Amino acid sequence: MPNPQGFSEAPVAGLGQKAPALQAHGSFGKDGRVLIPIALREAAGIKPGERVVIRVQDGALVIETLDARIARIQAFLAPYKREGESMVDELIADRRAEALRE
Repeated sequence: MPNPQGFSEAPVAGLGQKAPALQAHGSFGKDGRVLIPIALREAAGIKPGERVVIRVQDGALVIETLDARIARIQAFLAPYKREGESMVDELIADRRAEALRE
C-alpha cells in the first residue's frame, strides 16, 4: 500500500535475482529529481553526500555507490590477477614502451 508520499516499500521478488528486492513507486520532478526512500538507500548502503554511479542497464536506471562499483569491478577482474605481478606496473611499462616506439 502506498504511503502518503506515493511510495510503496514492500519487498518484491525480483526477476532473476537471488533475493527479494525492495521496490518503491515515485515520480520525477520537473528538474529531474527523484526521492529515493530511506529503506532503499539503506538497503543499497547509500549515505547522504555519498558519490554514486548511475547508468542505464537493460532499460532500467541502476544506482550504486562508487565504492560498491569499484568492489564489483575488482571482484570481476580478480581471476585475471597473476600472483606477484602488478597490473598497474605492467600497464605503465606497456605505455612507456609504446611511447618509445613512436
